Amino acid sequence: ADIPRGCVWFHTVSAGETIAAAPLIAELVRAWPQPPFLVTTMTPAGSAEVHARLGGRVHHCYAPYDFPRGVRRFFDRLEPRVLILME
Repeated sequence: ADIPRGCVWFHTVSAGETIAAAPLIAELVRAWPQPPFLVTTMTPAGSAEVHARLGGRVHHCYAPYDFPRGVRRFFDRLEPRVLILME
């Protein structure tokens, strides 16, 4: 509920993708402080890496993309500006 609309959204499925993407995300957050950034993951290990590597600089939540209705609600609620998939 606390994730703002219009975020730049990275989807890093698990820990490996999060580790690989974290330096890029950190640099973008530093260079481009607005809008807010969101990193979604599918696993607890990915979530732990987001918090360890990016801390409070980004928002995080899980994104189980195998539920079409939930995905639609997610997009309607967040209205992301950009979606970047890391796989």
